[in-house]
Amino acid sequence: VATATPPAIEPGTDPTVSQLIVAYLDFAAEFYRKPDGKQRNEYHASSLALGFVRRHSGDCLASEFGPRKLREVRQLMIDEKLSRVYINDQVRRIIRAFKWATSEELIEPSVFQALKTLEGLRKGRTTAKDSKQRKPVSESVVEATIKHLPDVVADMVVVQRHTGMRSGELIQMRPCDIDRSGDVWLYTPRQFKSAHHGKSRVVAIGPRAQAVLLRYLARADDMHLFRP
Repeated sequence: VATATPPAIEPGTDPTVSQLIVAYLDFAAEFYRKPDGKQRNEYHASSLALGFVRRHSGDCLASEFGPRKLREVRQLMIDEKLSRVYINDQVRRIIRAFKWATSEELIEPSVFQALKTLEGLRKGRTTAKDSKQRKPVSESVVEATIKHLPDVVADMVVVQRHTGMRSGELIQMRPCDIDRSGDVWLYTPRQFKSAHHGKSRVVAIGPRAQAVLLRYLARADDMHLFRP
């Protein structure tokens, strides 16, 4: 976990909502950072969520930002035709910022506790739209697409198809990351989606994906396999 810089707001003062947002994003910029220095998507999502808050209530005192104002901020998101699930996630990010401010003694705990009373948007009980469920691309579409891809990209698609790994895991593959001692190879990505939660990740690579990867393994151990 990254060591956060102490907020610029002095405890015991009554900051505006904008001041609180700036302090929280300074913290989040370091907290939501990958080992390679890049910021996680969570930071950018939080910035977008808090942008709505600043637009609506930036000048008011943070101590006066309650469930009614949060509901009005949520309505701004509804008016912009954002999806119900996305809006609920963004509201949770807003409340998380006030939780952090409470832990830093920048606001009274009652502010955060009050915001938690706002219930999320429920399906069928809001004008916010529900996104269509994402379904896997059909095999026929994959096969037709592969024929039009450059050779390296086509091989990447085939490997991903047979292993189920994420695109980010695929592009960082190196020979030194793959244990080829058994019939099934084991690939350990250096970076993956839940790494910051202390979880491990190993991808099993069977014969069909191995056949493709063999064309790319004759290189330095620390060199990426795919460089389209």
